[in-house]
Amino acid sequence: MTLEQRLSMIRSNVERLERRPAPVVTFNTQAGTSYILTINDANKTVETNSASVNTVTVPPNVDVGFPIGTRVGVAQYGAGATTIVAGVGVTLRGTLTVGAQYGVVSIVQRAANEWYVFGGA
Repeated sequence: MTLEQRLSMIRSNVERLERRPAPVVTFNTQAGTSYILTINDANKTVETNSASVNTVTVPPNVDVGFPIGTRVGVAQYGAGATTIVAGVGVTLRGTLTVGAQYGVVSIVQRAANEWYVFGGA
């Protein structure tokens, strides 16, 4: 393959990627004071909408088999403080409180039963 052919192929791939739509964020709104993540929350955002203190629990891998690399957003829409809680045998690494109303954190599974928490306060 010549250099010109390679450049043409690269340009074509870049143009194709630029036309691809941005991913759409899907919300799962929860109004209660406790919620346990399900497989349906994978790569989505759980939105808590409660005036009371509330928790979002990350279950053990034996209960919900999230693939390694799964991301779940947690957004605090209501005034009640939201805390991320580890289920039995789960390790959460990072700050576990969302921080404030309209705050958002992301949790990412790095290994079975081990998650990073990004953006907490």
